[in-house]
Amino acid sequence: MFKSLFFCAFIFTIYAHAEYSWSYDAFISGTQRSISDSTINPNNIFNFYSTASQVDQRAEVKWTEDDTKIIFRPRWISETHQSDQIDISDLFYEQLWLTGSKSLSTTLGLQSYQWGGAEALNPTNPFFHFDLNQRGTFFKEKGHVLARLDYSIGDQNNFSVVIEPISNNASFWIAEKNFTAQGILKFEKSFTGSRNLIGAVVGKSDQSQFFFGEEFTYEIVDGITTYLDTKQSYKNRNYRSVQTGLVYDMAEVENESLQNFLVYGLRYEGDFDVRAEYIYNQAGYTQDEYDGAVLSAANFLSPRYASNLQRYLKPGLELLRQNYLYISIRKSDPLNIKDFNIYLREMYNLDNYYGFVQIEFDKAISNNFTILGSASKFFGDIDSEFGRFSEQSLNLGLKLSF
Repeated sequence: MFKSLFFCAFIFTIYAHAEYSWSYDAFISGTQRSISDSTINPNNIFNFYSTASQVDQRAEVKWTEDDTKIIFRPRWISETHQSDQIDISDLFYEQLWLTGSKSLSTTLGLQSYQWGGAEALNPTNPFFHFDLNQRGTFFKEKGHVLARLDYSIGDQNNFSVVIEPISNNASFWIAEKNFTAQGILKFEKSFTGSRNLIGAVVGKSDQSQFFFGEEFTYEIVDGITTYLDTKQSYKNRNYRSVQTGLVYDMAEVENESLQNFLVYGLRYEGDFDVRAEYIYNQAGYTQDEYDGAVLSAANFLSPRYASNLQRYLKPGLELLRQNYLYISIRKSDPLNIKDFNIYLREMYNLDNYYGFVQIEFDKAISNNFTILGSASKFFGDIDSEFGRFSEQSLNLGLKLSF
């Protein structure tokens, strides 16, 4: 009897201190796009649809109790021309072990873990990879299975150990390869009373034997900051075009030297937010290598056609060329229109001047409804990594939030 009463009291105490919250979002949208008549997709041989509609339902359940937090985010996507997709984008358990001048916490599970000041991409982060749509209004990153330990000394010194031991069951980002475990050790030091920060990362990624990286953010004057995120990889592996006689094939190549990958940016925050970022990708293709990769992926008579195509589409490179410029502008409440945001993003390949322009907006019409829209235009080489499947697209939708 006493044990039963004690157990009931214990359960009541847990529930009394626990806090629950939930939210639900539904994105209802339609897309119209023009299909490129590119070398690898002449006359739309892949049968891409020029119109589509989608309902993307996302929920979040949050449970907190003292120093414990559990987050669960399921997702259900219904789209024309495709089967329904039911998945979990995030599911993780966070525990705070120490608080005060020294803090210690652990986070385990499916989670999206980002850092750094750059917007276009984050070279020192081996867990997440560049996606052309990643800044889009309708985009949602699927989390990775990470075991993370964060230790802080004061507010200035932060140490993190992050390991990805198993796959999140998403399609692997490198063709013909399977998931391999990877991990990092990261240190960041911030400076009191400023936005200044320096950091260092060392680890093992799934495409190199090891890498190390550096990052910094420096506030030049109030509202203007400059930042750098860079990594150096040893024995980096990816697919590259090789010529055998008159034929090109995509072959796996391992580079014996250190290869650099960096993003250097300048940001202004005031009445509007504007960024300009230069991206240098040493492992990117030269013009001849890129032309050879396209030819290998378009040689329909080759017995290696299927493999060449997949290796061209997923070569183990974040970006396919070496030099890029990324520009981002965000303005809130333009023309004094309340709860209205507009975004402009542009990305240019500086090696042969192709790229894309994207304009997006969102306008809240109530606490529960938001109108969303985006338009993208790709220009330059129709066989470029940005325009090889679609030349332009238009997306309009409604977000319901509860």
